Amino acid sequence: MQEVNWYLINRRIVQEEPITLVVLCHFQLVLLQIVCLLLFGHLQVI
Repeated sequence: MQEVNWYLINRRIVQEEPITLVVLCHFQLVLLQIVCLLLFGHLQVI
């Protein structure tokens, strides 16, 4: 049963690859925003 689940999950990942790429890009943008906020926060503290 688990083998079938893994097969379905793998198929789903292959089909939704573009969505995964979009999510990764969005995640990177969010990380950049957090880093910028931290940098500005440190600048204000200094």
